[in-house]
Amino acid sequence: MRTSPSPSGAGRLADRPATHKVLASVGVASLTALVVGGLALGDLQDLREARDAELSTALPYKNALHGIGLTAKATANDERGYLLTGDPEFLTEIEERLDKVDGYLADARSSADTADEAAFVDRLGTEIGAWSASLQAEFDVYATDRGAAVALAFDQTRGLRKTYEESLDAGLEAADAALLEGADYAETVTVAIWRTAIVCAVGVLLALGLGLAVARGLTRSLGRLRVAADRLAHGDLTVTVGLHQHDEIGRTAASLDAAVADLRAVMSTVVGAADAVAASSEELSASSAQISASAEETSAQSGVVAGAADEVSRNVQTV
Repeated sequence: MRTSPSPSGAGRLADRPATHKVLASVGVASLTALVVGGLALGDLQDLREARDAELSTALPYKNALHGIGLTAKATANDERGYLLTGDPEFLTEIEERLDKVDGYLADARSSADTADEAAFVDRLGTEIGAWSASLQAEFDVYATDRGAAVALAFDQTRGLRKTYEESLDAGLEAADAALLEGADYAETVTVAIWRTAIVCAVGVLLALGLGLAVARGLTRSLGRLRVAADRLAHGDLTVTVGLHQHDEIGRTAASLDAAVADLRAVMSTVVGAADAVAASSEELSASSAQISASAEETSAQSGVVAGAADEVSRNVQTV
């Protein structure tokens, strides 16, 4: 029994073998898992690169700030040593250390990752420059008035040193916070999370949609097949499944429809033969009745003949 294929998408899906339908659902779910896994690996690589990029700028910047703090503190120690002893070697060390501070400031400025960090380095350089100028003023006064130099050290120079130290501490805290926060890193993480979530949602929806379509198609087809089988079991030979699909269920339904059609033809032949037998039986009954009537008539005529014979016999005896 041939059935015409359905042109719709649902019909094309219904025509696919059941194995293909199940494998398609599983394949969509598997493909989703593979895509999510691939995206996750790619995102992990992006995260590592983003973190490396941040560290490549954040660490040099932070190290430069630490270098400024340590070198400036050593310079302050040399300042006290010179004020106490007047040893010119301290002046040489102070000059060398201030050159190092300038170098660290240049490193911090070149590795600053944001405009705020660059502005901070400029401000810190200005404050350290003011402190350095005050040191030079101390040393100039020291040659003529040691007491005035010491007073300048404990007043103006000390205040300027505390100013840049407070700024430096604030800058280090901000650098630590930026390093821990990782703005680019956090943005990469956010993008990765959203992308993975969207791919998962789309994949799950596709898998669920295809799975539901397959399940509903199988359930509907099997339901029609079951109803037809129940009607056939109750003697209804007019039933047809009528599934126009070419999968296993559709072919089974077509075979059942063909079997029912053949059974109807056989039953029609049997009914025709039964009708012929019934007609022959009626004719035979009529013939039997006619024969019986003829026998009765013959018997009656035999009785008349016998009576006549008796009458003749009596007449002969009388004569």
